[in-house]
Amino acid sequence: MKRVWRTVILLAGLMGLGGIFLFVMMRSGPLAPVPVTVAEVMNRAVSPALFGVGVVESGAVFRVGPTSPGRVRELVAQVGDRVEKGQKIAVMDPVDMDERISAQKASIDRLSASVKAAGARTAEVAAKKDYAEAQSKRYDNLLKSDAVSIDAAEAKRQERLATAAAWTSASAELQAARAELERAKADLSALVSQKESLDILAPAAGL
Repeated sequence: MKRVWRTVILLAGLMGLGGIFLFVMMRSGPLAPVPVTVAEVMNRAVSPALFGVGVVESGAVFRVGPTSPGRVRELVAQVGDRVEKGQKIAVMDPVDMDERISAQKASIDRLSASVKAAGARTAEVAAKKDYAEAQSKRYDNLLKSDAVSIDAAEAKRQERLATAAAWTSASAELQAARAELERAKADLSALVSQKESLDILAPAAGL
């Protein structure tokens, strides 16, 4: 009789535990009902809900600036502006650049006139030299036949030497004038290039 009651009590305990386990599974376990939330449908813009702080690193850095010291007259592009390659981003103050270019052009005009005058003098002296050489040869031939005196022939030789020296001097002056003219032209070209470099351009497209 006692054994029967023990069996009944054991079965009742097992059934109680099974009921509790089943209750838990139905309320919060995988068999629990899924809660459903009902909301009204609205039409509106979607805004990002994720925010953060970061650092943007540039892929390439270009250092730009004037080729000669001076003052910035105009800043066309600001920090952060998008620019294209070759776009003007700043302009330097030319100060007295235009006056220097004008003065250099005037100097070139004067030197060109000097070269022209030196060329004319050289041509004139060359003609005199050729004539003196011809006369000297002629008097040398006449001296051989005693048609002229030794003094007359010697005078023609001296005249030939003098005109040759004058031609050498005139040729040197002409070369010096031409060299000075070329230097002045080179200086003008440098001034023009310097003026053009006053416009600082973007070397590449970017920010």
